[in-house]
Amino acid sequence: MTIRRLSRSYHKKAWIDPRLEIRPSPLGGRGSYARQLIKECEIVTIWGAEVFTKEEVNGGKTQGRLVVPIGEGLYLAYEIYNNEAPDHFLNHSSPISG
Repeated sequence: MTIRRLSRSYHKKAWIDPRLEIRPSPLGGRGSYARQLIKECEIVTIWGAEVFTKEEVNGGKTQGRLVVPIGEGLYLAYEIYNNEAPDHFLNHSSPISG
């Protein structure tokens, strides 16, 4: 399901490429890991979130660490209770050589 605000659509739920898996990280917590080779520049996730106003963000209706501005006074964010969304476990990647 997508929501529409402004002139863009935003996915309410995240999409994660099935070649990724979420599992415990040796650094602590959980992380996403490739099960198969992923080529450079391939899309492996689409962040899912809801649109919130600045007032809603400032009023504590979102998870503060996952708020992205998308326009004047509008933000993509997770609601407070959604701690298990798979795109929470993404991080920067590095090229693998070998």
